[in-house]
Amino acid sequence: MGGAHRLVVLPALLAALALAGCGGGGKGKAKATSVGVPVAQSGPNGRTAARVAQAYIRADGSGKGARTCKLVAASVRDRFAHARGGCARALTHPPVDVAAQQVNTVQLNGSSAVVNVVVAGGPTRTITLQKEGGAWRVSNGGT
Repeated sequence: MGGAHRLVVLPALLAALALAGCGGGGKGKAKATSVGVPVAQSGPNGRTAARVAQAYIRADGSGKGARTCKLVAASVRDRFAHARGGCARALTHPPVDVAAQQVNTVQLNGSSAVVNVVVAGGPTRTITLQKEGGAWRVSNGGT
């Protein structure tokens, strides 16, 4: 592959990894504090946002970009419209074990939500969602 092609693919790949929550991390234990309220106490809207975030974690973990793209916001899909053949292709990667990632708390603010995910043996992951057409969609897959 030529140098010019690498320059186009690299930003798309980095953006996909950031959206997918890959590559961050670090050592240490989960943060002791979380934003929001426990999912069970978050009401119907909060529980729905939490379900979408958990579905996103499973879809992203499967590595199947088409599944993941169905759960992301239109703005995210638009960013990948021309990158590496579109959203589905940009978010396709080898499967990752996400069994230890569980939604812990939800903070609602109108048409946006912040969901904290407990990652066993690692730092807390934060996923942001926004309402689109009455449905929750992931706007940032978190790190």
